[in-house]
Amino acid sequence: MKYIFIIAVVYDGITGCSHALLPSSTPITNTEIKNDRDATILAGHCSLSILQTNPYKEWFDKSYNNYPVDTATVQLLQPLLQNKTIEVFLGSWCGDSKREVPRLIKILQAASFDTSRLHLIFVDNSLKKYKQSPQHEEAGKTIHHVPTIIVYSNNKESGRVIESPVVSLEKDILAITQHAKYTPNYADVAWWINNIKQRKTPLDSTTLATIVTRVKPLCSSMRDFNAYGYVLLAQNNYAEALNVFKLNTFIFPAVAGTYDSLGEAYLTAGNKEEARRNYQKVLELKPGDENAEKMLEQLK
Repeated sequence: MKYIFIIAVVYDGITGCSHALLPSSTPITNTEIKNDRDATILAGHCSLSILQTNPYKEWFDKSYNNYPVDTATVQLLQPLLQNKTIEVFLGSWCGDSKREVPRLIKILQAASFDTSRLHLIFVDNSLKKYKQSPQHEEAGKTIHHVPTIIVYSNNKESGRVIESPVVSLEKDILAITQHAKYTPNYADVAWWINNIKQRKTPLDSTTLATIVTRVKPLCSSMRDFNAYGYVLLAQNNYAEALNVFKLNTFIFPAVAGTYDSLGEAYLTAGNKEEARRNYQKVLELKPGDENAEKMLEQLK
């Protein structure tokens, strides 16, 4: 069976996709690396055929073969995809990528999409290289959840699907290519990026509390901002990372995990006192938490 291969890109905006972004043109490397858990993962710009090699073939074929393509929508998509470029950032370690990317490829194959216009870019899940590729194709594109699919027209971004479709992959991409109103997942992170201009400087609690009133209705769970915070931390953008992790504690004040992440961010930034305070908060909410106890022992 003939396959078409893609990678997902994570997007940062509701309607604010940057029309200055260009698809990656870096060389294909088909690189495998070890992450910080000693697992072998794909990293960087890879060829279409890489997903038909082991161990990737197993999960690719399973998702590809089990997906029923919406042929009616694909017929509408086919002429709209002419001369488009699609760039996908994904993780070979990521369950969402393993599910959505094979489906996407099957859809594009049904639409007779030109695979030379596909760009597959695999990102790392190591803490210090989180959501980054070795050649940094993700730079400037605010990749915070994978997979994400970016559609380009005339080398300008038309829109993106983040992590999973809102309706279906076929209908979401159709909306993007028809220039219809389309809001991808993680509208809360998009709102932050598009509206908070001083996010790279420390924000006080009053300001963060005000922001909560705007973004909380957009939040699906604490993982929305948590993932974005770790992306920022891996970029050594400590100020914004701390703002984001702290904001998450305001949105989900009863969730111990938000304080665990904030404690880790403070520790990474070199503030042991604030790290200790947040790990203590974890134990208040979740007595006996092993990680918090371990970190507090190290911080004595």
